[in-house]
Amino acid sequence: MLNRRYLRIKVMQSLYALELAKDANYQVALDLVNQAFVLDWDEKIDADYEKIALDKQLALQIYQQYFEINPGSIPKNENTKAFKAALDAIHYYQNQITRDKNFYAKNLLTQVDTIYEIYISILSLLIELSETALIEREKALESETAQFKSIKEGNFETNSICLILRKNDILETEIIKRGINWRNNRVVLNEIYHKILRNDPVFQEYDLKSNPNFEDHKEIIKHIIKETIFKKKTSNQFIVSETQLDQASLDTWLQKFNTTEIFSKIRESIPEVVEEFTKEIPEEIPNHPSLVKALRSRLDKIYKDIYQDVKFIDSSSNNFSPRVKFQKTNSTLEKVLETSPMLSQQLIKQAISEIINHLSSTLESTKLNHVDNQSSLTSILINTLNFFMGKIGLPWSENTRVTLKIEAVKKHSPVNEYFEEMDINWSENAKIIQSMVQNTIKNIQDQDLSAFELVSLSKNWEEDSIFYQDLYRKNIEESQKYDEIIVNKSKNWDLSRLALIDKIILKMAICEMIHFYSIPVKVSINEYIELSKIYSTVKSKQFINGLLDAISQELIQKRIIKKSGRGLLDNK
Repeated sequence: MLNRRYLRIKVMQSLYALELAKDANYQVALDLVNQAFVLDWDEKIDADYEKIALDKQLALQIYQQYFEINPGSIPKNENTKAFKAALDAIHYYQNQITRDKNFYAKNLLTQVDTIYEIYISILSLLIELSETALIEREKALESETAQFKSIKEGNFETNSICLILRKNDILETEIIKRGINWRNNRVVLNEIYHKILRNDPVFQEYDLKSNPNFEDHKEIIKHIIKETIFKKKTSNQFIVSETQLDQASLDTWLQKFNTTEIFSKIRESIPEVVEEFTKEIPEEIPNHPSLVKALRSRLDKIYKDIYQDVKFIDSSSNNFSPRVKFQKTNSTLEKVLETSPMLSQQLIKQAISEIINHLSSTLESTKLNHVDNQSSLTSILINTLNFFMGKIGLPWSENTRVTLKIEAVKKHSPVNEYFEEMDINWSENAKIIQSMVQNTIKNIQDQDLSAFELVSLSKNWEEDSIFYQDLYRKNIEESQKYDEIIVNKSKNWDLSRLALIDKIILKMAICEMIHFYSIPVKVSINEYIELSKIYSTVKSKQFINGLLDAISQELIQKRIIKKSGRGLLDNK
């Protein structure tokens, strides 16, 4: 949920952006003064360059006087050309500043609304992931033979939490109102379901569990929220970037074994490959038994994927598309492979690649890929693959000219990438949204499967909304007044030397102490000291602490600071 510190940070960032915009607008308006005295070709013929230079100099003085000598007051001057050039630039500056103030005021509201929209979007994502599981199960049952239709349904497609979310009328209304539709983002949806959840040992164990209870359903949702949706770490996915089996080596190998024997050897070697691989994985890794079981199950599918599910475009050609059913029923895999060495080579490469990809995804799921020494992780694959190639009778070495390149590439969470594009403040907002989503799931109870409340942005959003909008507005309206207070209390310190972020923090603190009667002075001071720790220099903390303490005492004595209710707590 949102708290006051977060709102202070948003106001601080908006005020900081506004100050930078002021500097930019000042320079652009200054350029307009200079451009007013640039002559075109016709004017250059009879131009009085000396007078033009004097007029330009005067216009620049008038413009700068507006900001430096008497800010906000446009000076009068009898020189019409110089005065007009300066006045046009000043009006441009004023209009741009008004636009920028309004823009950042609206942006404050937009940022908060974006937080709530992402919150609703993630609840919708959980529903869509469950529905994706159901769709994939139905597709699998339609394509498989009768023996596969007896397989029990997975648990995730009937997850109780997802069902409750789907039935909630308020959530459904919010999803429709905000136009949230994850089916338009199939790439992200499939990436999460197929490449992350389906390869997650914790998810696999849950999905195959017999008769899971309500808490089991809730725990897997919590796991998905923490380890998939809000997982920030980038990981290293090991991919096969190059596989070469030269024809001479392959021919020698095929002379020893026919293709059917090769695929039999691949299948027979899988249990031993699993054992060899898991020797390299430390047993203290979380979910180690589940991980080994999941890996064995994945590798056991390779034979079926490569050996059975092959579609031949032409039974007499070398073209094929892996992992699709036969197109011609009168063709057999063995018959085609016997007459097509090239196809045999491609299928063997495909088998090797499949095994590497399964091993690498297992490495990823163990979190071993987050350690610093990536070469040691690559060596786990290298050693296992050496063992595998030896078991199938194809030594992997320079002598046999069989080469295989493995690369570790950075893999970011698809959810993080998606929301980073949607929200430029995602890195800051993610924790807040995660807390909102987790609290929502926590509040769903088994007793009432149809009702639960969506989490509000804060305990009292109406008050908080007024707070941070007034904090922004008052800082703009009384900026000069706060500058004077700071200058009077820091006579040995030139305000221009003060870091911009420190000046903004000081002025926000003064504004809050003066105008927000229910917030104790010490609370305000402590909050802005915390902001200085995060966003300013190491020395700023002491400087801001000392200055605010002195300013607050003086303003209390002058009765400029007046507190009431809770605001009196530290003034007794």
